Amino acid sequence: MKGAANWREYAKKYPGRRGNKNKPDWEFVAVDGESTTDAEGYSHYQILAASVRGKIYSIEDKEQLSTVQCLEFLLNLPHRRQRVCVCGFAYNYDVNHILVDLRHTWRKMQRLSRGDYVGIYIDSRHRYVIKNIPKKALEIWRKEKAGKRWKNTGYVRVYDVFGFFQCSFLRAIEEHKVSNPEQHAIIEEFKARRGEDLRLDWQGWKKYNEIECHLLVQLMNDFYKLLKAEDIHLSNWWGAGAIAAYWYKQHDIKSHLVKKFTPEIDEDIGRAYFGGHIQRLKVGIFPCPVYHYDICSAYPWGQKQLPSLKGTWRETDHFEPDEEWAMYEVEWDFTSVWNEEQSYGPLPVRTKHGTNVYPIKSAGTIGVFWAPEVSAVLKHWPQCVTVSKGRVFTPDTDHKPFAWVNPLFLRRNLLKLGGDPRNIPLKLGLNSLYGKTVQAIGKDPPYQSYMWGGLVTSLTRARVIEAIALDVPAVIAAATDGLFAIRPMPIITGTNLGDWQQEEDLEEFELYANGVYRGYYWKKGERKLLLKARGMQDKEFNFDALRELFLTTSPEQMHQLCFEHKIKRFNGYQLACHRNKPELFCKWTIEDRQFFITGLDCFRPIPTDLANVYRIKCTMGVNAGKLKPPKRRKARVYDRSIDDELEREERLAELEQPGDSENSPILWARR
Repeated sequence: MKGAANWREYAKKYPGRRGNKNKPDWEFVAVDGESTTDAEGYSHYQILAASVRGKIYSIEDKEQLSTVQCLEFLLNLPHRRQRVCVCGFAYNYDVNHILVDLRHTWRKMQRLSRGDYVGIYIDSRHRYVIKNIPKKALEIWRKEKAGKRWKNTGYVRVYDVFGFFQCSFLRAIEEHKVSNPEQHAIIEEFKARRGEDLRLDWQGWKKYNEIECHLLVQLMNDFYKLLKAEDIHLSNWWGAGAIAAYWYKQHDIKSHLVKKFTPEIDEDIGRAYFGGHIQRLKVGIFPCPVYHYDICSAYPWGQKQLPSLKGTWRETDHFEPDEEWAMYEVEWDFTSVWNEEQSYGPLPVRTKHGTNVYPIKSAGTIGVFWAPEVSAVLKHWPQCVTVSKGRVFTPDTDHKPFAWVNPLFLRRNLLKLGGDPRNIPLKLGLNSLYGKTVQAIGKDPPYQSYMWGGLVTSLTRARVIEAIALDVPAVIAAATDGLFAIRPMPIITGTNLGDWQQEEDLEEFELYANGVYRGYYWKKGERKLLLKARGMQDKEFNFDALRELFLTTSPEQMHQLCFEHKIKRFNGYQLACHRNKPELFCKWTIEDRQFFITGLDCFRPIPTDLANVYRIKCTMGVNAGKLKPPKRRKARVYDRSIDDELEREERLAELEQPGDSENSPILWARR
């Protein structure tokens, strides 16, 4: 007991130090596969390989690998049992191919898409159990019947490590300098050839696959060294959120967290939670230079100011400027301020479709907003806003649970200025802190708090509102923590956490919708392209055709402008289930898309003094209603009882679906 007590005292005094120095280093096993796309668009997995301690293990089939073959390969990878990370890069695409035989069992695909555990029935004594968290990890159990119970005879978790790099594999190996020129050339060549028939150059594709596996191991070893150098010790490897979770645990954030208050307060917190400030004030082809500004690490800046959630609430019937942590019911009417030449609504309203719009008049609707943005609006347009009542939160302590964010940012900046790659994990971790507060996946996310999340976005939106208010007619659009303007804004810039920064000026800038824009800028004497087409595949979106259509559309018809284009899309099991078309699973399809300049009917384009530039006015007064925090599906916890449920379901499926019989592609193929 004395030893245990001493350990607890040590753990409390030095959180995060759990004997990591005495544990062996992590070992990384990289897995990757290659597939062929046939004439009908179906993708066939033909090669699956892994790099284990410098040696390549692989399975191959020139027709198609079965699900059981892939599962057995992953389960039988030779590695030590402890502190090993089996990983893939952007591995969700591979997961769909590994589970391809589930297209014959539609109900299993639906369960998998809901995030449930899925059993693959082999015979009365053997089965697999699978759980997939998209873009995070694939878990596989092999089970055998031992008496009346099911015994685990194998287990593997395959992490998707894309979240640590958030860029293409080619760019990641360039930035971390883990490839030689020959390897880089091979990777670049075969990336451009993806989708072709592997059998036409079988040995070439095998070599490319092996090189990718070896380079991924080197990439993860290099990243692991960066983490160790910054004293970051991860237990899970599913992306930058793991770094944020480590810091949350290290600084005992749970001791300052309150997940639920009263139902009425929780409801208002949900109504006051909005995402980033995404708003376009103008669209078109801009003949002048466009000036681009953004806030340096906006969300970490907001997070460092957050209070402890342990405190008391009280109600108020007026705005209290000295209270930082309050939320208010607000009505607004900016029609007396703006005319037909210019209009700007700073406060968002959520429509029934979940879209945020910014009307200039609340039209009798009462919105709930946190104090930072209410204060910003009252500062510039006090005559346009009416506060009816509110709730004020007073923390029990002045302690700031996230005060450690600023020192981390300063260290990251120092390392970045020195060209030290150790800044990379710090950058990723800082940018993931906010996401942990609004995490909606999993059973009871440990750090979920829509109050913290709402305050972070409110603080950021308040900064954007104050910047726009300096010169409203100049602003083109707001993008979360950034601004585009047709002339220099009177903004004070700096390099500290939360300071505004001016990016490179843009030439030939075109903006057609939120997240759909193109422009050019100069950096180090080189002219570069800035391009974004949110939700429409940036590289394949035809901006030239859209530009031509925009220029040939009359102002009277601009509100009806519709741009039709095609996108190539891979249908994974989630998309196939969403469309209720199991036949689309693992198939590439060419789809028609329509893009409307105005979007919702409430947006009206109005010509401006600039040629081919229109001001967007929101004419809609919508009913915001009462919004609760986004619904969160509870994940199922795996226990022994699920084996009995799976067995019953498998027996029923065997009777209902001939595809689950011994003639099914899913057969027991253990070697």
